Amino acid sequence: MEYPTTIRIPAQDETFYGRRAGELIYPGAFVRGDGIVKARLHYTEWPELFNDPNMKDGYYFPFWITVPGKKQEVFKNGESKGKAANDGFVVLRVDATQKWEVKLDGESIVKLDFSKCLYDEKGDNAPMFTSFDTGLCGIEQTAYIGSLDKESSTEKVTFERTVPDGFMLTGVILVPSSDFKENEEHKIKVGNSTKPDAYVSEEDVTVTAGKPVRKDLVLVSPSDNTITATAGGAITEGHVDIYVSVIRLQV
Repeated sequence: MEYPTTIRIPAQDETFYGRRAGELIYPGAFVRGDGIVKARLHYTEWPELFNDPNMKDGYYFPFWITVPGKKQEVFKNGESKGKAANDGFVVLRVDATQKWEVKLDGESIVKLDFSKCLYDEKGDNAPMFTSFDTGLCGIEQTAYIGSLDKESSTEKVTFERTVPDGFMLTGVILVPSSDFKENEEHKIKVGNSTKPDAYVSEEDVTVTAGKPVRKDLVLVSPSDNTITATAGGAITEGHVDIYVSVIRLQV
């Protein structure tokens, strides 16, 4: 499957108008060649972005433009939203009914369909992006595997969700919830159920409130396709969501 090369989705710590991309989108977002956006979006209050009281909050999708051009023009559901100087990046306020197109100097560079995204509710009650596309080869994907909370954090947990056959791990991402206790730190170990060696050791990752952490891996194959996690101490408030990034190298 082809993917657009005219735009790039930012890393979680890159900033747009003073906001980190990780405040807007979850790890693992990507755009298919047909324009379908596969992403989970945070619900965000951002009144200073637009001069419109009806657009002070919602779901925002940021991306970099990777091709040269002087003037950019964006279209929502076929209607132009105006032209502006091309400063190399775009932030769209989106929902599941919208299709967007970006043009540079009159030429279309990308079309985006947001009907397949997951949209967080206010708070932490929305469903997670939990599945991998087994038809993709050579493209990194990220999905939610499970969580550690005060009920489970003191023991090794083997998550029910597994990594598909033929996929290799390229990263582990730990995301503390919004109600994670301030000033509480936890060292998290992530591995699998059959090997004593962790992919991510307790010395590698410390989780604190408001700070998602990613640990890159070099093509690790999980035994039995399972993932386990253990916290170095009891989590007293909130939870830590665990995502894994994977890639399939052979069809």
